[in-house]
Amino acid sequence: MTNKQQSTLKMLLALRDFLRANAQITSSLPNFAEFHAALLADIEQIQANSEEQQYSSASQTETKKELRNALTNVILDNSVKMQAYARYIKDTTLLGEVTFVETKLTHASDLSFINIGRGLHAKIDEHLPALGPYLLTVETQAAFELLTDNYQTAVTRTTSAKVEHKENTRLLAEGFANAEETVDNITSVVEIVRSTQPVFYANYMNTIEVIVKSGSLQVKGIITDAANAAPVADATVSFILRGNTKPTVVKYSATKGGFNIRNLAEGIYNVQVDKTGYISQTVTAVVTPDSLCEVNVQLVKA
Repeated sequence: MTNKQQSTLKMLLALRDFLRANAQITSSLPNFAEFHAALLADIEQIQANSEEQQYSSASQTETKKELRNALTNVILDNSVKMQAYARYIKDTTLLGEVTFVETKLTHASDLSFINIGRGLHAKIDEHLPALGPYLLTVETQAAFELLTDNYQTAVTRTTSAKVEHKENTRLLAEGFANAEETVDNITSVVEIVRSTQPVFYANYMNTIEVIVKSGSLQVKGIITDAANAAPVADATVSFILRGNTKPTVVKYSATKGGFNIRNLAEGIYNVQVDKTGYISQTVTAVVTPDSLCEVNVQLVKA
C-alpha cells in the first residue's frame, strides 16, 4: 500500500470504532445500517487484498531467491569436480563446457540459469560411471535435478505472483474507491445532526480527515478576539472547498488559539469560524502544494 492508502485505512478503522462508540446517535440516521455494513465490507476487502498483495510479491520472491542461491552453490561445486575430471582425462572441450564462475551465474537470466544447471547435469550423466571418486553419484544427480526442478517451479510461481500482485493492487484501489463513496454516504446522513449533535459532528469530521505520514504542514492559523487580541480557544474552524457545501476539514482552535492542518488538498476554501458568544465569520483561504497557507481570524463578540 502507498502511504496515502495506509493513512486512509487507518482513518477507516478509526471511523469504524468511532461509529460503534456512537451507536446511540447513528442508529437514528436514515439508511445508516446499510452504509455502515458497506463500510465494514470495504475495510474487509482492503485488508484482505493488502495481505494478498504482500504475500504474492514478497513470499514468492524470497523463496525463489533462496532456491537460486542453493542451486548456484551446487552448480559451482559440481563444476569444480567436473573440471578436475576433465583435466585428468585431458578433455579440453569438456573442460570448457563444465567451467562456470559465480559472476556468470549471478548475472544470468532465469532461463539461462536453468539451462546452465540442466546442461551441467547432462554432462555429468554422460560420464557418471567414472565420477564416483569425484563424489558425483546417482544420488547427487537426483538431488541436483530436484533442486533445478524446484527452482524452475519457483520462477513460474513468481511470474504468477506478479500477475496476482497486479490484480490485488487493482482490487485494493477498487476497495479504497468504494470506501470513499461509502464515507461520502455516511457523511451525507451525519449532516442531518450537524446542529443537534455538534460535538458528535465535529468529532466525526475530524475522524475522517486523512493525514499522510511525513506530510508537510499545509495550513496554520490563529483565532483571536478582535477587541483585545486574546486567543480564542475551542473555536470551530471549518474548511469548505469552493463549490461544495460540506466541510472538507473541521478543526478546533487550541488553548492559545492556534490550529494546524497537514496535506489539505489544493484549492480555494471558504473558512468558517464559529464560537459561542462571537459573530460567525467566513474568510477565503487559497491552499497550494508548495507553500504554507496562513489563516488568522479576529472574532467580534456578539
